[in-house]
Amino acid sequence: MLLQVESAPIRVRAFPAILARTYWRNYRMSPDSVTAIMEFLNSAEVKADRVLSARIGLYLADVAAKAQNKRAELQALNNVRNELSLQPNDPLRISALVALANLSAATGDTDSAVRYYQETGLDARQCAALDTKPVMLRANADSRDFPKEAMAWGFEGWTRQEYDIRSNGYTENVRTTISYPPAVFASAGVLMAKDFKYRPSFRPDGGPGCGGNSENIRFVMDR
Repeated sequence: MLLQVESAPIRVRAFPAILARTYWRNYRMSPDSVTAIMEFLNSAEVKADRVLSARIGLYLADVAAKAQNKRAELQALNNVRNELSLQPNDPLRISALVALANLSAATGDTDSAVRYYQETGLDARQCAALDTKPVMLRANADSRDFPKEAMAWGFEGWTRQEYDIRSNGYTENVRTTISYPPAVFASAGVLMAKDFKYRPSFRPDGGPGCGGNSENIRFVMDR
């Protein structure tokens, strides 16, 4: 609201605006987020800035994936892919193409995955550097992951896990980069991250998926 009053440029106002339209329900992305962000994306002010529209489109695709709305995800990615104001090698367009390849591979459409990948003009190593953020399918977390000692002491905390994601969507080389309180949740965070499952990343040469990914894990007790 303050940004609007101060007449801040739309590129300044866009990020807090879409965050305010991103809703979670029971630790899952709410389908309402897709509708709210799509309405913002279709506003005249946003549509007038084609680069901003493409950026929000990629964000919308990620939200739609987490909300399990493949139709909206596919539409958002194709809109970025077909944006005429973007050069063929624009990173936004390439990110959309890589995401389309991953989505096609995940649904068993290998031919489309290969076609989208070839359209990027990148080899496997280059593509890994420009890949979209992997979509987590499930975390497989439950109350048993909370360390018994921390629960007995009444400790809550968090960790930041770093790991690689194989092309089949499973994690490997899991390591804790930071935890609070120190050393209390580090081991539990590693065990949880080993159970994460992501959407597979398509690589035409069958190479590895994505390296150096990270995720914050919060350990909170029920009130």
